[in-house]
Amino acid sequence: YDRRVASGVIAASGTLAQIIPPSLVLIVLADQLGRSVGDMYAGALIPGLVLTGLYTMYIVIMSIVRPKSMPALPLEARTLGHGVLSLLVAVLAAVVVSYAAYRYLAPSQGQNADILGATIGVILIYVVAIADQRLKINMMSRLAQQVIIVLIPPLALIFLVLGTIFLGIATPTEGGAMG
Repeated sequence: YDRRVASGVIAASGTLAQIIPPSLVLIVLADQLGRSVGDMYAGALIPGLVLTGLYTMYIVIMSIVRPKSMPALPLEARTLGHGVLSLLVAVLAAVVVSYAAYRYLAPSQGQNADILGATIGVILIYVVAIADQRLKINMMSRLAQQVIIVLIPPLALIFLVLGTIFLGIATPTEGGAMG
């Protein structure tokens, strides 16, 4: 990779740690401003995601405009193979299950039905990916299995910490202890 692009990506993404919750800077800022940490996290979430999207868009554009500055992996290093379609189908299945669970739970659970529905969809796709990998069913591509199995646990941790704070179930201290 071009050193300028690589060092720029590292420097720019390092600044995201200060705005994307859970961030120590936001905790200190909340103390200094006399605001709650949950309010600071809620206020920083959208700008942090927008910045992440802008950085990603910049890298995608750079890879199209100047492909020599960030070459693709050689064919022999690509071990996961193809399988983007399988991953998209798995994500779509998780969304459909989440929506169905939401519609089923909405009358009894009220305002938390959307969170419960999404949780059911994510847990189901995670269990299916692990079963597919362990039992060698080969329903999903290897890429889809790896992405789902590797991505869901950290996202669950983020939800446990931030979700409980945003929903008012836990204080920031309790959310951090859960993490």
